[in-house]
Amino acid sequence: IYNCILIMLLFQNKADARQSFKLFISDSLGKPLEEKHYANDCSLTWEIISSNIFDVYVISHFVGWMVKTLVLRDPIILWIMSIQWEFIEILFTHMLPNFAECWWDQWLLDVLICNGLGIYVGYKLCGKLQVLEYKWSGLREIPNFWGKVRRIALQVTPHSFDKLNWESTKTIKKFFGVQMIILAFQLEELNAFFLKHLFWLPPANIVNITRLAVWFCVGLPATRQVYGYMTDDSVKRIGNYTLLGISILVTELLVIFKFSRGEFPTPMSDSTVKGAIMCFGAYILLCVVTMVRIHRQHSRSDDEAKKSS
Repeated sequence: IYNCILIMLLFQNKADARQSFKLFISDSLGKPLEEKHYANDCSLTWEIISSNIFDVYVISHFVGWMVKTLVLRDPIILWIMSIQWEFIEILFTHMLPNFAECWWDQWLLDVLICNGLGIYVGYKLCGKLQVLEYKWSGLREIPNFWGKVRRIALQVTPHSFDKLNWESTKTIKKFFGVQMIILAFQLEELNAFFLKHLFWLPPANIVNITRLAVWFCVGLPATRQVYGYMTDDSVKRIGNYTLLGISILVTELLVIFKFSRGEFPTPMSDSTVKGAIMCFGAYILLCVVTMVRIHRQHSRSDDEAKKSS
């Protein structure tokens, strides 16, 4: 349904698309957002710090990274993504002004505290849910209301939250697959901010919350399917949820590209361009070096196997 709504938006003009949210969702929508700026004053005073601590994005950071941990279940990959995301924010600050943050807000409050706590709590929660089992007894057999609620919640959650051992540097296939997973997660996150900005949707609006819920419901089984494809040789193709996730991601990008025309007149600064080129070049070099090392390890293992035989 969400993908169909995105496709419908592709056939609307910008004004009609924005007003459709006002017509179908809430009368408070359909007008430009008053974006909060986080880098106007970076002084370390209680007034400035408290205004950032008690911001809606602090809660969203924590909950968002906790949910990502439930999906990916690998702290190393999650920490890499967390640090990557801050550089992505710097890269797109000229387009989304609320990405501009003070250094202490960006690296201490966001990465270390909010994201770090979200990853930690999510990982601990995975451990608690590892032995989760379905209960197939009927609702009528459960005597109290909260028992019925718990029964329904168990029915719609995954059978288990086993740790996913990605082993991203074991084979080139796994390494490349993990890079694609990271790219998909970062694009999904970036799309959220562009869609919010383009359609004038406040952060706490039900549309944004529903979108995140949809992505969680799609991303959880899709990630498990990708993991199975990468680690199990008997799996020859990616699953339907993975294809659905790719379809939604591509459609979101098409919507953003269409409605971004004329929205972002400020160009990227020269220093940001140079920094982005250097970071991207270093990332590509690291990927090439890693894949060469993986290839050499496999060649060495094959040679040892031949000698032993």
